[in-house]
Amino acid sequence: MTKAKAAGTQTSEADAKLRKALSLIPIIAVLLIAGAALWYVFNSVSGGSPESRCASALLPEWRDSCYYSLALDAMDPSYCNAINDAAKRDVCLSQASAGAHPTETICSKMTGSVLRDTCYSTLAKESKNATYCSMISSPLTTEQCYSETAAAAGDPSICTMIKDTDAMYKCNNDVYQQLALERGDPRLCQHVDFYDAFSKQLIADNCVLAVSMNRSDKSMCRYIVNDTIRARCMGLSVSADCESFDANQRNICYYSSAVANKNPNECGKITVESLRNNCYYQIATQKMDPAICESISSESLKQLCLTAAGKNRV
Repeated sequence: MTKAKAAGTQTSEADAKLRKALSLIPIIAVLLIAGAALWYVFNSVSGGSPESRCASALLPEWRDSCYYSLALDAMDPSYCNAINDAAKRDVCLSQASAGAHPTETICSKMTGSVLRDTCYSTLAKESKNATYCSMISSPLTTEQCYSETAAAAGDPSICTMIKDTDAMYKCNNDVYQQLALERGDPRLCQHVDFYDAFSKQLIADNCVLAVSMNRSDKSMCRYIVNDTIRARCMGLSVSADCESFDANQRNICYYSSAVANKNPNECGKITVESLRNNCYYQIATQKMDPAICESISSESLKQLCLTAAGKNRV
């Protein structure tokens, strides 16, 4: 076979393939048109609902994105259940529930531990039901859940579920002071608790001081045991020279002065570690300054302080 003849043969074969490909164009076009028509008919029959459009998406990624957008537009987490990708489904459930109250069903469907824990924590606080705190996987988040749920419910018995002693005392004392302030009853301050009787009484006295100042009622000062704090409650002049007192009274002086003046530097002069930590916590949460929490030596109390002072809030 000559080169010219071979070239002619190859050209003929190429032309044949081209003609065959061209002949398929009308068929492909018909199939596309038919597919589009069927999709249109399907949506028309189903009312052209957003759900039907999402369900008919060609690719899984498109379908997930469609349901995600639909859930956020409607703020309806039920649409998130149709999302195949677990991570996207979790985010969808979390964001679509932001405008509504979370439910146990919604929380249980989340596969990511962080979002699921946050969901259960929010559910516990809103429902004032500490049972949901036990469904949280993170120990620290669990303790924060119990503490915040106890405050929301005004129920100090919930605090007993906290394993860390520092955190348990803090929860109990915060709830009783909250109740004392709300009800204007300084006697509730006597239910605070701590490691030792000395520190317990000091916390109780400062609780009464807070209630008295909040109600502008000096008659409540009679419930205060410590002379220095009672004098401050009565509005009497109190010596600022804490060094002139003995060890116990000196710690009381520093604590009382630090909390009253919101001065964390004076907390550092307190020799009793647990009382010093409590001092930093009180001032940090009053000033909403999480930087002060970093001076707390108890890691669990530090984390509670950071949250209460606003560092971990969105």
